[in-house]
Amino acid sequence: MRYLKLKSYFIANDIKFDVIAKELGISRTTLSKKINRFKGTDFKLDEVRKICKLYKIDANEFFLLWKFLKRNSM
Repeated sequence: MRYLKLKSYFIANDIKFDVIAKELGISRTTLSKKINRFKGTDFKLDEVRKICKLYKIDANEFFLLWKFLKRNSM
């Protein structure tokens, strides 16, 4: 599952992918692959923590799937 909510947040707040990638120490292409989960590519825990700290967002809301999994298991 792609990180559509995270991507939407960045777009809505005019946060450029180039800037995020630089802050994470990865290329823009790698960031795009992670956000779109290209071939299962995903964020490392330290990257999630850094994004959450820099942009003051909650990992539960933008990264974790427990809400989705809980809703679909009922």
